[in-house]
Amino acid sequence: MKVWEGTEGHYTYRIKEKDDKFDVTIDLLGDKEYMWFKSYSGARAYLNREYYFTGRMKRIS
Repeated sequence: MKVWEGTEGHYTYRIKEKDDKFDVTIDLLGDKEYMWFKSYSGARAYLNREYYFTGRMKRIS
């Protein structure tokens, strides 16, 4: 399982790859939102479009 994480301001974004899908967790000071996407690029595009996250995602495992 691959995991990427990025932070920007008070937000922490985490993308986990498992079973051919990408689970996204958005954490704002303990308030978490979960969703999934079919591709990593789809998840990144969503974060860019909805949360204006243009930062770097670091692979942590």
